[in-house]
Amino acid sequence: DEHLDEAEQVRLAEFCKGFGVSQDREEMLRNWAASKIVETMLSSCYEDGKLADDERERIEKLAANIGVNEALVAKMDVQVRKRLGVA
Repeated sequence: DEHLDEAEQVRLAEFCKGFGVSQDREEMLRNWAASKIVETMLSSCYEDGKLADDERERIEKLAANIGVNEALVAKMDVQVRKRLGVA
């Protein structure tokens, strides 16, 4: 549903605790995963050489729901376009 709710966060914390993952490491992994999801979506949307308004809105909504701020989304957008050679 593109939203990480409190119950899901609790479940993830339980998994991390069960595997002996520290809270700092858990936070780092969560941030990395969230960023990777946004980057993957951007790459997929740019396959046709452009990012449609509805695609951008969906990415921005997802990013906000999973804790990726607008500045990081904008930075990742530039990086993805550069990597794909999209103007």
